[in-house]
Amino acid sequence: MNSQVFLSILAFFIGALVTYAVMIKRQTALQARLHVLEESRAQEREYLAKVESQFQASFQNLAQ
Repeated sequence: MNSQVFLSILAFFIGALVTYAVMIKRQTALQARLHVLEESRAQEREYLAKVESQFQASFQNLAQ
């Protein structure tokens, strides 16, 4: 009986450690993906700012 309790507790902790390791790996992958998406969004903002500037210049030229 005592060994069954010990094995149950051991199995629980091993399961908890495996779950923790999987969650850490998933968190790392998600953080890397977030970083890539943030960089992409920053590039899109820069592109849109350039396009907006070009449109404003074109509009000013047409207005004159």
